[in-house]
Amino acid sequence: MLNSDARSEIEAVRWVLIRRSVLGILIMAVLTLGTLRYASYRSHEKKKEQDMLLKEAEALKKEALTTPDVSEILAAN
Repeated sequence: MLNSDARSEIEAVRWVLIRRSVLGILIMAVLTLGTLRYASYRSHEKKKEQDMLLKEAEALKKEALTTPDVSEILAAN
């Protein structure tokens, strides 16, 4: 009788440990996937920001080329 109770207690502890380990693995998987997704999102946002800065720089360069310099304006007068 005592041996049987000990075996059922061990089996109960085993199932508790299995459930906890599966839950831990699932949580780690979710955290890992979330971290990867967030890193990808940040990377795309940073690339968009760099592209926007390059476009603004090109627009300023074009604007600087089309507007006359101060020395040209003074020389024309």
